[in-house]
This record gives sequence, structure tokens and C-alpha cells, in this order.
Amino acid sequence: MHYLPHWKITAARQLAAELTGAGHPLALIGHSWGADTVLRAAGASDAEVFIVGADPVAKPVSRITARDGRPASAALVLHVDAEPPAYDRSDYVKAAGYLTGGGVPRAFRFADTRIAAVLNHWNFRGMMQTMGSDGLSAEDLLAGFPDRLNRTAG
Repeated sequence: MHYLPHWKITAARQLAAELTGAGHPLALIGHSWGADTVLRAAGASDAEVFIVGADPVAKPVSRITARDGRPASAALVLHVDAEPPAYDRSDYVKAAGYLTGGGVPRAFRFADTRIAAVLNHWNFRGMMQTMGSDGLSAEDLLAGFPDRLNRTAG
């Protein structure tokens, strides 16, 4: 597992290309502005990748990526959308990002799966564990991703 901050776009692209080039299954998970970064990293991969956007927000400096479509390498795109019962500071920061960055990147607006999480924007762990309508969480889907790739490749 590798962690990169959202501003390390070039490093994320290089790592994605390196890992998929070596035959490793790749899941890219981005929270908030990090979701914008994983979309760019997915573009560096020729192999299928699983992309998770945990309450994704387009970056203000990349308004154009908010309009970009699904990366060709995306085998599955998951959008976990935090819908808080009451707003806190993290939700106001998210709102500012929406206004300046252009909202949710298109790839997540048209995701394969959407999970609504009754949580605040800061609660990444909770978002990853919230179950969708099919009873599966992002963590469950991630756990099954390498097997799914093997079934489709075989």
C-alpha cells in the first residue's frame, strides 16, 4: 500500500504505471481533492484499475478535470458520497472546494456504483465502511477487486 498526498500528481502517475506495468492489480482511492489525483493517475495505466472517490471534489487549479470523463483504464468507478446530518467545518471546506473547483469530477458523477454515507466530509474511514444498497462497502468491493480482474481476464 502506498500513500501520496493530493498534490503529488506526477508521483501518483509514475507509481500507477510502475505497479500495473509489473502486473500488480491496482486500486486508486482518493478522498476529497485526492479523487482528482487518482483520476489523473489512472490515465497513466494501461491495465485495468479500480477507482474509489471518497466524497470527491475537483481541485480549484484543475477545473477542466471536473469535466473529464472516465479514464480508459477504469474497470470500476465507485463514488462514496458523504451526506452529513449536520454540517461541520469539513463540510464547509468541501463546499468551498465545490464552488472553486467545479464540483464532483464527471467520472464520479457517472460512477458504476454510488454509496450514500450519512457522514461528514472528514470521515474517510466511515465512508469506506458504509454499505451500499447491495450490502457491500467500498472495503468489500476493494477486497474482491483482484479476483474480479482474474475472472474477466481468464
